[in-house]
Amino acid sequence: MHDVKTKLRRALHRVGVDIIPYDGRRFVARRRIDVIRAADISIVVDVGAGGGQFVRWLRGEGYAGPIVSFEPVSDAFSKLQRRTTNDPSLTCMKLALAERAGEAVVNVAGNLWSSSLLPMTSQHKSAAPASVYVGHERVRLARLDSLAVVGPEDRAYLKIDVQGGEGAVLDGAAGVFDRIMAVELELSLVELYDGQELMPALHKRMSSLGFALVWLGESVFRDPASDEILAVDGIFVRRTQGRGV
Repeated sequence: MHDVKTKLRRALHRVGVDIIPYDGRRFVARRRIDVIRAADISIVVDVGAGGGQFVRWLRGEGYAGPIVSFEPVSDAFSKLQRRTTNDPSLTCMKLALAERAGEAVVNVAGNLWSSSLLPMTSQHKSAAPASVYVGHERVRLARLDSLAVVGPEDRAYLKIDVQGGEGAVLDGAAGVFDRIMAVELELSLVELYDGQELMPALHKRMSSLGFALVWLGESVFRDPASDEILAVDGIFVRRTQGRGV
């Protein structure tokens, strides 16, 4: 039987196809759900929700619990908000989460999902021309720990996809960080936005807070010309009581 499987896989490889088990070692959607179940997560906080793709993935994998999604860009928020029609456990908030309350100007990208509060670097523009900024929008800022989102008894899964502003979101979650059991981050290996924290700094920060990196995904952003990996997704799980952000 082993020889048959080996021959079959080799034949499939020759035409660019493979068959692998659907498990958390390889697939972020499965790993995410495994973490949510193992950590007994009671709420998912979706920061940088875009048009709701993360919500769609979660629901598709069977998570039916509460989700609070944050998205500041009007066009993306409109798409996200439409998902609440048939999803009573989804709450949408038109806010950018950061380390402070107030207002700021977000740079709106042509592809929407690359929109950021930070200036985009030339390397990013070169690797993804469709992501260049096409406009600007004034948005409201808030700290996560200033909002009545994560309750005293909650065990939260915090997903952050904010195009270079990960550190600011973590800073603004300081007051509720003891209730966060897992964090999913986009980790940049090179500077894609001016002044952003890169993967080594974010890994060091999460480790100091008592979190272990349990999943490092396939590249989510590559330079098409050089094939250089520019950013990957990572999932961190609480292992000890952290010292605070």
